[in-house]
Amino acid sequence: MMKKLSKILLVMALTLTVFFAMMAVASAATIESVEAGVAADAGRTISVTVEYGSPEAAQQSTVLVVKSGTALATLQDSDIKYIDQEAVNDTTVTYTFKLLEADRQGTYDVYVGGTGVDAPEDTSFSFDTKKIIGTITVLGDATKATAVATDASNVSVNGTVKADGTYAIEVGQGTYKVVLGKAGYLYKTYENVAANAAEVNLGAITLLGGDLSNDGAIDFTDLQALLNNYRGNVAEYDMNDDGVVDFTELQTLLGNYRANYAE
Repeated sequence: MMKKLSKILLVMALTLTVFFAMMAVASAATIESVEAGVAADAGRTISVTVEYGSPEAAQQSTVLVVKSGTALATLQDSDIKYIDQEAVNDTTVTYTFKLLEADRQGTYDVYVGGTGVDAPEDTSFSFDTKKIIGTITVLGDATKATAVATDASNVSVNGTVKADGTYAIEVGQGTYKVVLGKAGYLYKTYENVAANAAEVNLGAITLLGGDLSNDGAIDFTDLQALLNNYRGNVAEYDMNDDGVVDFTELQTLLGNYRANYAE
């Protein structure tokens, strides 16, 4: 993403081109086609390809992405989801990028212009959003738990865990490894979760507390660490989030001793 000043200058240039194109003298530079799509990966990569006809020498291509329905006449910097400029070295320019996680839903408009282009063109793309959902049970504050989906390209998306333990991870269509966890607990991993339906429910899971060393097993190392910090306030050992490591944590760890998986 370009710096704010550059973004504003580019927006001004493109906006003027869009609104005053009809007043401009026709030029040799034209846009033959614009194609935009969303890849089926966890980060939902966007690709915008622009085909120029008879590009001018030293021509610059400009792309602007906004939420559908955004009025260019009153465009604000906060409305810009992506903006960039590339040199047209051939007749084709491709922009590849990702939006912020919070913006990876709904439909977006893409405006494309460039040096000497007498008629900028637009297209749009939409996210095909799927949800991986379920419920996590832990001691204490469930919102401190995590739910993460990772695709085959090692791109990860963080889910949202509510106070009641329910979680939702918004992803694109594909296959994911889903990891549920909380500091001081054994992590639960689901392999090859196919996000093909609107919602994929992994059901309810109770995470086992006591893996203080985060090595995938609850053993003597964890017990020793807990005893060394007994009556302390080490946050990652405080399984019930009451501000102190005490008998609750000791009882939980001993109850799950030798466990190396979540039930």
